[in-house]
Amino acid sequence: IPVVAVDYAGAYVPVSHVSLDNEQGIHLAVDHLVELGHRRIAFLGACHEESFLDCHVRHRSFLQRMAH
Repeated sequence: IPVVAVDYAGAYVPVSHVSLDNEQGIHLAVDHLVELGHRRIAFLGACHEESFLDCHVRHRSFLQRMAH
């Protein structure tokens, strides 16, 4: 069965995959919302475990972009 994983590099199971640029994606999303006039923008994520590295990257990128 052909499989393509999204945002998974296949460390344990070698499959074709598509990776995401979490930092750039968050920056683009925040910029877009600001351009639409939104000012109260929230980040929702469960970044409490070390295994969720992507969530930590997204949260840090969100805080950085909101500071600008």
